[in-house]
Amino acid sequence: MLIITRSMDLDGLVERIGSRKVAVWTCRTCARLCDGLGGDDAAENLAKALNARGIEVVGNASTSASCLWSKVAAAMEKEPFRDADLVIPLTCDAASMLLGQFTDLPRLECTKTWGRGCLDSEGDPSLLCSLEDGSTSWVKVKELKGAEGSLGPFV
Repeated sequence: MLIITRSMDLDGLVERIGSRKVAVWTCRTCARLCDGLGGDDAAENLAKALNARGIEVVGNASTSASCLWSKVAAAMEKEPFRDADLVIPLTCDAASMLLGQFTDLPRLECTKTWGRGCLDSEGDPSLLCSLEDGSTSWVKVKELKGAEGSLGPFV
């Protein structure tokens, strides 16, 4: 799986949205497993939080795996972003870039993809890191300098 964290807080997100109408796009796989950053519940919670701040959310859409062309194509056939000016992807960077193949709308990137990893026995995201000697090791995201993992979900 990919380890994904937020890259900004809710205030920063609201500031960057401005007066635009937004749609939220999310993945029910890796992003959902990363402290609830993505998934349907996270998208609905973010929509509620944005609405409470006066931002108009015109739709939410998701797929089981937003990195699969066929899944994104099927979801986009339903025109989930018809009235939006901006899409907020609660996904990894690959899924956000793939979404760009299906819509001309700008995407407000508010996540950071750290790389391949897993959830350890305590449920903490850990990365598979290459070491100088050519071996690999697990490193907890919260132990990395500058890791945004402490931000957690938006709400």
